[in-house]
Amino acid sequence: MWAHVIGATMNSLRARIVQWALLVPAVLTGSQLVLGEPNDSGLLDRSLEDITGREVSTVSKIPQRAADALASVTVIQGDDIGKFGYRTIGEVLQSVSGMYLSDDRSYGYIGVRGLNVPGDFNGRILLLIDGHRLNDPNYDYIPMLDDFPVDIQSIDRIEVIKGTSASVWGGNAIFATINVVTKTGRVVDGKHISAEYGTFSRRKLYADIGGITEAGLEYAFSAGTVHSNGQPSVYIPQFDGEGGFSGQFNKRDGMAAQRLTARVSYQKVNLLLNVGSRVKSIPGASYGTVLDAQNRTTDDIVNGEINTLQEISPHHSVLIRAYNDRNKYHQNAFVALDSGVAHNWDSAVTGLIGSECRLIGDWAGRGRYIVGLEAQTAYRLSFANANLDPYDLQYKESGRYRLHSAYVESMLVLKPGLQVTLGGRVDDYSLFARETNPRGGVTYALNSTTTLKALFGRAFRIPNNYERNIPPPPNSVGRYRLTPEHGFGGEGVLLIQPARDQSVQLSIFRYRLNNVVTQTPPEDIYGGFVNAGQIVTRGVDLAWRGRRDGGMTWYMGATYADATGSDSQQLGNSPRWLSASGVSLPLSERSPWHISPSLRIVSPLKAQDGSFVPWREIVDLTVGTSDLGGKVSAAFSVYNLFGADNPTVVGNQFSFPTMPSEGRTFRLQVGYSF
Repeated sequence: MWAHVIGATMNSLRARIVQWALLVPAVLTGSQLVLGEPNDSGLLDRSLEDITGREVSTVSKIPQRAADALASVTVIQGDDIGKFGYRTIGEVLQSVSGMYLSDDRSYGYIGVRGLNVPGDFNGRILLLIDGHRLNDPNYDYIPMLDDFPVDIQSIDRIEVIKGTSASVWGGNAIFATINVVTKTGRVVDGKHISAEYGTFSRRKLYADIGGITEAGLEYAFSAGTVHSNGQPSVYIPQFDGEGGFSGQFNKRDGMAAQRLTARVSYQKVNLLLNVGSRVKSIPGASYGTVLDAQNRTTDDIVNGEINTLQEISPHHSVLIRAYNDRNKYHQNAFVALDSGVAHNWDSAVTGLIGSECRLIGDWAGRGRYIVGLEAQTAYRLSFANANLDPYDLQYKESGRYRLHSAYVESMLVLKPGLQVTLGGRVDDYSLFARETNPRGGVTYALNSTTTLKALFGRAFRIPNNYERNIPPPPNSVGRYRLTPEHGFGGEGVLLIQPARDQSVQLSIFRYRLNNVVTQTPPEDIYGGFVNAGQIVTRGVDLAWRGRRDGGMTWYMGATYADATGSDSQQLGNSPRWLSASGVSLPLSERSPWHISPSLRIVSPLKAQDGSFVPWREIVDLTVGTSDLGGKVSAAFSVYNLFGADNPTVVGNQFSFPTMPSEGRTFRLQVGYSF
């Protein structure tokens, strides 16, 4: 009886929260009478750019108003990251219209506008930290989970640019560019510690310190560690009964990660350092490993940079930067041989060094321009695989490349409200023919609240080191010679600011990717990877973000994306419909506490075996405060509140189509400021 009553109550509550999360944003503009009249000196007297990071710098490598930036732009602020209880950058990005996360319990993969091909490693999206490239040229991988080298609490804001950005950023910027902007010393402004505990014994410690000394030295340091026992038992039904195995992967889902971030600035010279390390146990016997073996991956990332921005005249500035990056990956696994079970070691190492010189100027008050030169050397690109005890080397490949680049982009105001942007970039790789990628478009302000944008661009991705050099299967006679992928696309954007604290953005897009690098079947006479076919995605994005005086903030977005391959069929792991919405409300007019529900709706996804994951509705809920007595913060979050079935479509490294989700989980976080 009680089970029936509780079940009925939960179903009723679920329906009401889903309806509320969908409808609340639609009435926010009329909520002024409930919240009280806005203060003349409050939020409503500030521009949209004041509210959403003042300016964005990712579109053209220079600060711009969001209305002037030639792109579809979304900015997520750091305080919203805390209000909605996001734990990883992948969870943050799911709040952006058209973006969705896949987590196969080994790595995270972010999709954009229907493109998240199983087995790929996010190589067609460029990820930056403070403008510093993070894509690893061995695999093109970008971290989306706890392997991200910056703690989520160290993020000031995230700028998301959908569409091509290769004319200023170069390779990988085909379908999106994501720039994570970290907190500076003046933003941290003090000392903070926090601790959290959650489902599966997930526990985290975090601390940061920042400020400005009397001598003008600005500093920000943060460190964090997170551990999780993982789900005690992960059931994969496809393995049930195979060789006497139950299908239960017991104690095979744990994780441990550490991060360190440093920002130091003095007299316009800036030092940046990001260090991250994660060890993850992998259930599911990926890559044909032995069932229920203790398979683990370890990923280490170190990024270091020094830069300076100097004014050389009232209208000209020069940015000079130099950097050194090092990534390491290795996997301990167990594979079956005719002679028994062998301990297998898989590894990869990346070493990069580079520099950039960037000139920023203006056209006598009629616009701005940027000219830049870059040089990069991959002094180490290597990967290897071997069986141990006895030692049997399966393959070992190493290489390097050099890259020289030049780019220019000009934003010229033809008349008040009308701006034309034209630019291009040339990338000369030692491994491939020269790449030339233009970008251009027009922004036109219809009035003080409405802006139209029309843009086009070309982008590319060179085949990564693994794709170029992985040995073909034994029955193949050699490798295919790969060429870069090329993306072409255009977009129309309507940006409306109905109030100074709100942004409504409608985007219509179409992008095409040619020479898609695809893994060949084992029986192919040539093996490894091949350029085969194309991908086309087209559709529409609608997004609304804003906030009101008193602490209310909200977002709502919906996307229709038709992503198809050369056969005109829907791509795997490609939802045609996506919706994300959330609202954070103070519990009362003077209460420091807020309640923040969010809802994601995902249409059916096709798995590698042709089956479909059905429609999903996932509700998360966070209740918290950032100002309890001026020093204490606290938050309690429940993820997947109603326990919706939310499996991830996996790539061909697994022999089954979907990985089950964790179900309903929770997190309790407490912080203290000194």
